Amino acid sequence: MERVPRTPTAEPEPEWEEETTPKPNLVQELAVAAGVKQELPPTRYVLWGQHHGDGGGVSPLVANQLPEPIPVIDLSRLPSDAREAAKLQAALQGCGLFFLVINHGIEASLMDVVTSTSNQFFDQTSEEKQKYSNLIDGKHFQVEGYGNDQIKTQDQTLDWSDRLHLIVGPEDDRNLAVWPKRPESFRFALEEYTSKSKRIEHIVVAAMVRLLDLDEGYFLSQFSDRAATTVRINHYVPCPRPDLVLGFKAHSDDGVLATRLVDNHVSALQVLKDGTWLSSRLYSSITMSVHCKFLRMAPGTTFPPILAPY
Repeated sequence: MERVPRTPTAEPEPEWEEETTPKPNLVQELAVAAGVKQELPPTRYVLWGQHHGDGGGVSPLVANQLPEPIPVIDLSRLPSDAREAAKLQAALQGCGLFFLVINHGIEASLMDVVTSTSNQFFDQTSEEKQKYSNLIDGKHFQVEGYGNDQIKTQDQTLDWSDRLHLIVGPEDDRNLAVWPKRPESFRFALEEYTSKSKRIEHIVVAAMVRLLDLDEGYFLSQFSDRAATTVRINHYVPCPRPDLVLGFKAHSDDGVLATRLVDNHVSALQVLKDGTWLSSRLYSSITMSVHCKFLRMAPGTTFPPILAPY
């Protein structure tokens, strides 16, 4: 799960676009078919490597382990402890502006409910999930809703995952037609998680202001009270050949901050640094990363990470 607040200067995502190429199949359905028949994933999902092994197989995407642990920031101490501030500064200057947070105020029980209700949604029948499809009339793509990302080119490599994308704030911008009604506890859990995530972001932004020796309201003055906050829930489906696919293609996030809730079913998150993919295990954790729009506002910070979960 990823919660990404957007700045008002970000280019607006289109409400819908005419689809010019065939819509992708739902990956959950493909995985079941491939698993039963012991088949390779469809070629549209295969990440072709630069080198082929014996017999013409595709080389798996291999990443080295991070040379040092991802910084762990204690949010309960960050506002007043210079050592915690130094850890945050190291993250901003180090491996991809990426760090773990602890003592963040989000109860483990709430994290478990958010994760479990999200999984329960994806475990429902295809007919039930299609009620919240991101294809209007089966033809027009919209960012919000359940499904896959838009196919823009015939040779586009597709992600081996399905997702649910929602706008959670401002509240009156929510499109409740694509918010799942089942399980019944999903909506309440997501709203509670979103509210507590905002507190985390305020603490981190305030600490960044102090590190950069800026006026207290420097960043907040550049936000609008109408800035959008989105949630993207990615469902990484087991694959009969996980060495050939990516759950989420390599990308650099456009936005301000992302708060990620990682469950035990995600093997790792990869970060591209100095031309090398680095991997880190992030079981049952909350991570944060700083994104492009923030860096354009923040003097003296480095480029954002390029990420790929697998």
